[in-house]
Amino acid sequence: MAFPYLSVFFYQVIQETTTSYMDSEANAI
Repeated sequence: MAFPYLSVFFYQVIQETTTSYMDSEANAI
């Protein structure tokens, strides 16, 4: 029942982490 919710939650967390990482890399360059 909660699986779809967790999938969306983790997907959003991964997206935010990836975006933050990309931003950090861009700023470092």
